[in-house]
Amino acid sequence: MTRQGNNCFRDNPTPSPSPFVAKGEGKHDMKIIIIGGGIAGTACAEELRKLSSEVEIAIVSEEHTPLYSRILLPFYLKGKVERERVFLKDENWYAENNIEWLPGLRVEKIDHKNSFVELTDGRELPFDKLVIAGGRDTRALPEDLRGVAYLWMLDDADHLLQLISEQPRPCAVGVYGGGLIACEFINIFQNFNFEITVAFRGPGFWSRVLDKESSELINRHLIKNNIKVLPEAKFISLQGEKELSGVETDKENFACKILGVGIGLEPDISWLQDSGLNVGKGIKVNEKMKTNLPNIFAIGDTAEVFDVHSGHQRIMGTWTAAQFQGRIAAQNILGQEEVFDQVTSSTMNILGLDVIFLGDTDREWADEVKVEGSLEEGGVVQIFYKKQKAIGATLINRNSERARLLAEIKG
Repeated sequence: MTRQGNNCFRDNPTPSPSPFVAKGEGKHDMKIIIIGGGIAGTACAEELRKLSSEVEIAIVSEEHTPLYSRILLPFYLKGKVERERVFLKDENWYAENNIEWLPGLRVEKIDHKNSFVELTDGRELPFDKLVIAGGRDTRALPEDLRGVAYLWMLDDADHLLQLISEQPRPCAVGVYGGGLIACEFINIFQNFNFEITVAFRGPGFWSRVLDKESSELINRHLIKNNIKVLPEAKFISLQGEKELSGVETDKENFACKILGVGIGLEPDISWLQDSGLNVGKGIKVNEKMKTNLPNIFAIGDTAEVFDVHSGHQRIMGTWTAAQFQGRIAAQNILGQEEVFDQVTSSTMNILGLDVIFLGDTDREWADEVKVEGSLEEGGVVQIFYKKQKAIGATLINRNSERARLLAEIKG
């Protein structure tokens, strides 16, 4: 099973015939294909149908399940939400809204000159407008054993829950990584009263964004909550024969029966190399979600969007941003001229410590970063500036400053 974007790429079921036909032969005026069935793609389809009952819409999705909420996966793992409540749509929703849903399939090729896409089952679907709403791949360790877990898809959550159910108490577990997913693993493992060791390559969490005091504030909070922290620990190998028993790093080894891996995500764009699209870290689009090719839009985790607040092309990477981008793409496909001007916001809580990211926090893009608060005060704020204008901020245990900084970034 190969991990691709939002999904696992599996053997395709026997394909069903598609009602999509060559241009000019259908009863609808416009044929729109959406690649990706996550929140961005589904929001786009939903908005299109809301605005028009005439356009033909097809969603090509690698996953075999209807849309579900990634945000709810940690709650499902902690037993606070039933599995069925993770789903935001059911299979009937697509038919009820006259949206063709093609699950378990991948687009292998885009022919923009002749306006068609080629699917893994050999079919070619013509389009008038194309929306690329793919996802991101989880970065994986170079080796694998039973006990290694990731957390990006519903299948990942099911696998992790199975591993957790098999463990005795007390049980030693590990987390490798220093970002959002690593934080989710910590919260989940703490919920089950596991003995946790956290290791990461940098000096602290989000080491490319946070300053030394912000990082140290998080590290101390973890230690205060009886978590062993191993900063600047490079992964060497897994220990165990068939099942995980521990992890070797260049700093020290630690025992664990489960290792939650959160070492980053990468946009699924390798298949677009010969597409003619302008690709950087993601598919480059303007603030209207338009690519460099006519009639092709990109949204969500694979879109490198022009940020109107910072003047910077970047991947937004949040659930809310993906949802809004989907709606804006739909509106512009149907002739409007809407702009994505949202200030992105990502909020998480690590065992009671609030961590917030607002806007553009790329240190290389910013001209200046100002710091408010301190480790001794128990809260730190970083404000990122470009040409003397605030473009982003990080807040560690300073939630009360969020509204002020959001307004400053919006200008």
